[in-house]
Amino acid sequence: MARSVKRSAHLRWCSSARVASTRPSGDAEAEHLILEAVEGLQLYDMRGPEPWALRYLLEFYRERGRDEEAAPYEARLAELASESTAEIA
Repeated sequence: MARSVKRSAHLRWCSSARVASTRPSGDAEAEHLILEAVEGLQLYDMRGPEPWALRYLLEFYRERGRDEEAAPYEARLAELASESTAEIA
């Protein structure tokens, strides 16, 4: 139950970020909300929705030409992808 509430909160943050990014000078607020969601998902080891949030953050950075800032999150996304395709022993 608590896990689904936390997931719901993180998804709500990402939705709020999408709305904030459409406002004039809303980029800072949107970035803050997306980063907060990504960090929260990592904190609670919620690997299911984490790639979704990371892709959203990467899109945010790339659309603004901020590829250097996107690099560590790209690496994390690749790490999660390799874990999901790792052989189960």
